[in-house]
Amino acid sequence: MSLVAFISDTHDNLPNVRRIVEDVNRRGVKLVVFLGDLCSPFTVGELEKIKAPLKGVFGNCDGARESINKRLEGMGVQFTDFLEFDFDGISFCAYHGTDRKRLGEIVSSGKYKVVASGHTHEPLVQEDNGVLTVNPGEACGYITGRATYLLFDTESIQAEVVDL
Repeated sequence: MSLVAFISDTHDNLPNVRRIVEDVNRRGVKLVVFLGDLCSPFTVGELEKIKAPLKGVFGNCDGARESINKRLEGMGVQFTDFLEFDFDGISFCAYHGTDRKRLGEIVSSGKYKVVASGHTHEPLVQEDNGVLTVNPGEACGYITGRATYLLFDTESIQAEVVDL
């Protein structure tokens, strides 16, 4: 079994980022995918403490993209707007989700087993026509009052929203 962690919308809430990093390290997560709205480059300093490989995409509040990627270089990582990857034989797509129409097209394409997005700040785990759509909700907890991230098990193909 491999666990994949999805994190989104941290909005510079460093205490919550620290809590997530500690939890994913404790659980032995094998891959961390960041789904946008890190916001400031200084938050990368906390992500550097993740023991698993990191992948990620930018969100609509990531204005300092060049600076964020400059900080990520030390980890061998560069965030983009859209990410496709395979892990443990499963096809994934990561997109912040700012354009809801585009997100719907990605899901309905049937090209991916798992489509992960953020942006709405609302957790979601939904399966339609063989595609699992996940949203970890907001790690910051500013909008909903609920700080969350998401764990995906590659063996059972199940996702769980984790409350901080």
